[in-house]
Amino acid sequence: MLWVDKHAPREIEELSIHPEISRLLLKQAASASLPHLLFYGPTGGGKKTRVLALVRRIFGDAVDKVRVETFTDRESGTEATVCRSSHHILLSCQEFGVKDRAIVQSIIKDIAESTTLSGVSSFFAAPKASSVPPFKICIFQDADLLSESAQHALRRTLEIYSSRLKFVFLVERLERFSAPLKSRCFCVRVPLPSHRAVASFLRSLCDKEGLPPQVAPDALLQTISEKSARNLRRAGLALECLATHNFSASLSPSTALSLPRGEASPFPLPWERLCDEIAVCAFRQQSPRALSECRGMLYDLLSVLIPGELVLGRLLTTLLALVREKQPKPRAAGASAETPGSSRQAAGHDPATVLVHAAAHFSHTLKKGSKEIIHLEAFLAQAMRVLHLADVVKRT
Repeated sequence: MLWVDKHAPREIEELSIHPEISRLLLKQAASASLPHLLFYGPTGGGKKTRVLALVRRIFGDAVDKVRVETFTDRESGTEATVCRSSHHILLSCQEFGVKDRAIVQSIIKDIAESTTLSGVSSFFAAPKASSVPPFKICIFQDADLLSESAQHALRRTLEIYSSRLKFVFLVERLERFSAPLKSRCFCVRVPLPSHRAVASFLRSLCDKEGLPPQVAPDALLQTISEKSARNLRRAGLALECLATHNFSASLSPSTALSLPRGEASPFPLPWERLCDEIAVCAFRQQSPRALSECRGMLYDLLSVLIPGELVLGRLLTTLLALVREKQPKPRAAGASAETPGSSRQAAGHDPATVLVHAAAHFSHTLKKGSKEIIHLEAFLAQAMRVLHLADVVKRT
């Protein structure tokens, strides 16, 4: 088992990061009526861990008896994998695809019909205790990835079964979530932890796995925190990756944690390195042959299930960095002013601004379409055109 899963906090009291949110969850767990909840914030902040701790606080250890099931919609025949216990169900909205509306409605209806008002499920052998709340909890992971029609249908379903089901939504970007759904939920923002908190989390992992400070110094943990962009899960996986490499190289207790010569670094990740190669290829050469090479690398990324939105964001970040490196430095005070034509040229053909607008456009079309390769390749073609025009204008 991975370290981040093996040592994940199970109780709300064990959550050391963002104590104010932990106190809020304790109050909600103790209240007689639990509202619908909406947790939003960047990936790696601990939204799912907090929700599972809340569910465990309400229902006890029975929520740990989870089984994975494949749900099949009777009408559309679409299949979806869900994790469920006798008291809660976890849905990954990223797997639903274009028929998410039918899947969501069918799953919720199935759960509601198997839940009685006394809190005893007709499908599961739930304990007949009076202390068990008379509802189940539906957790929607990546709920902002649901289509607009699915979110509207979910709002109507939420109103119908609100007495038997409590909904918890995990959202990364709040602006992509339906406003009517937001108005019916108690919203909780879960920001990324500070670098100090991430380093403290990594130190606790080292202590639990028997790594002394001489092996994993504070400077290394701080570097991992910075490279992982304060993403707790990514930081924990990177620490385990480094430790695994060194254990295989017969690490001595007096040697600091570092990668053996020739080994691949966990930063950047392999898919990030491939995205950087695509961006560099598009930046250096703007031609049909270069676009064809980029298409092949894009297929490699999508074939291993890297989300297209992540690929698009990484491509934009790398292209902007390359453009900034190529741009001339600002002139010193007293230098000759630019001609009117050159100022209009810089304003009208600023490649960084056009690239950001293109990325925003194709990020929107990426969610509307079903073939990610088409939108990613279109963005690269647009980026090549922008870079080529900027280079031509500079030469003229």
